[in-house]
Amino acid sequence: MNYRPNTDKLFLWDTWMFPDPDGRRMHLYFLANRKDECWEWAGHAVSEDLVHWEELPAIQIRRPGDTFDVGAVGTGMVFAAPSGGFMMSYTSNLGKPQGICFLHSNDLVHWDKRWQEPCFVAQGPHYETDGRKCICNPPAFRDAYIHKVGDHYEALIGAHATHGPVSRRGCIARYKSTDPELRRWEPMPPLFGPGVAALMEVPEHFQIGQKHYVLWSNASWLALTCDTRTRRQCTGTFYAISDSYEGPYTVPADHLLIGCSQTSNAYVGRVMPWKGDVLLYHQNWWPCVATAFPKRLVQEEDGTLKAAYWPGVEKVHRDEVRLALDDIALQGEFLGAGKWEKTGQGGLKISSDGGSTLALVPARLQDVHLRCSVTVESGSRFAITLRDGGHANKRKEDDPKTPGVAIQGDLQYGQWHFGTVEHSWASRIDLNEVIFEAPERGKTYRLDLFVRDIYFEAYVDGIWKFTRNIHDKAPRGGIGFYIEDGTAAFENIQVWTLEPINHPYPG
Repeated sequence: MNYRPNTDKLFLWDTWMFPDPDGRRMHLYFLANRKDECWEWAGHAVSEDLVHWEELPAIQIRRPGDTFDVGAVGTGMVFAAPSGGFMMSYTSNLGKPQGICFLHSNDLVHWDKRWQEPCFVAQGPHYETDGRKCICNPPAFRDAYIHKVGDHYEALIGAHATHGPVSRRGCIARYKSTDPELRRWEPMPPLFGPGVAALMEVPEHFQIGQKHYVLWSNASWLALTCDTRTRRQCTGTFYAISDSYEGPYTVPADHLLIGCSQTSNAYVGRVMPWKGDVLLYHQNWWPCVATAFPKRLVQEEDGTLKAAYWPGVEKVHRDEVRLALDDIALQGEFLGAGKWEKTGQGGLKISSDGGSTLALVPARLQDVHLRCSVTVESGSRFAITLRDGGHANKRKEDDPKTPGVAIQGDLQYGQWHFGTVEHSWASRIDLNEVIFEAPERGKTYRLDLFVRDIYFEAYVDGIWKFTRNIHDKAPRGGIGFYIEDGTAAFENIQVWTLEPINHPYPG
């Protein structure tokens, strides 16, 4: 949704960012591979606003002249070296016993491999080295996050502990270095875990105010289902909270920070300060990975976190679109159930006295940001659809045959839905993801919805709700407003077209 490299050259996977000393630019690095080859590169781009990216030469990590074969490489990060310059951690030998290695740079562009061998690997008694005792073989020992703690440096690593149920042995390993070069490290007990997850990939620590947080990424298909209070079978980035760096850390009821349920659409969330905000960044998954729009991190009074709308994404706005509200067409073969009228607030009031009604504003919109307020006076469900082609018997020959996408509020059962829109005798929303939070009648909600390239994203009252891959949905279409068994007002409707992503989905 935000940045994708040219897939004829590189495929993007996990990402890490580092602010340039010039105070203006952010460097984006990403684990990368060429087509049909293994991970052996770090891609590189820079930006002054986090939404427009200038590509720089990729960094080859696995090199022809290496005396130590690092195999396929894994995720790392960039940090300021203690003796000046910069260092990049990376994981060596993803298919063999894994270790943590480093590159060095003076300018964040050109990187030297001073040390061939890993600087540290998994060691007992805290960290498992026998793949027969883990959910994966070899045991995970990767994705080092390096930071300064007091008078020394520490590395936080996704690893497996040597005790506990196999499906819960994921932990955030902790290593310490007092070496000025950071070449020698010694193991410490885990900072967090085991007992929570099967795997804790790409761990990270950060602090907001007096609270300390750790992040990790995990998937429900990795031996242990990840449920939260409001979502089931989650995959994404999770967090725990503490009053001190040393812990203990506790897991909130809603500990999914970014991700989705029942599939894998968003992964590897990481945190960075940027111009007064604390931002979360992450990637959108299959079938063609891209970075997502950054989100603000909002800290509640109890210290819990939410991902929130970041106004900086509006830098990709192109033109504001005036919707042709006079051309609205009610969808479905049975049209007696609904009616609509324009309101003085630049919007619509839609009613259905039995069944569902969808009022479609016909258009051929592709990449857009829609913002509006919604108030449900009565009814069981309401929705907004994007890239909606309408009923099949009303489409033109060259219109997409695949369905549009929707966000739906279910007042009857207390849920928010992401789904696809279907038009038959009447219109409906077929569900793809459910959040168990209850929208309320009579309350006004502000919705911000994005479709860009093959991605959909939704915010309600500024709080993130959904990030989804929609490569198999319609690439363009109109905007629909939906109500079931009641009346809803959709007001202050604004639509902006968006600049296309730099390298569109090639599929």
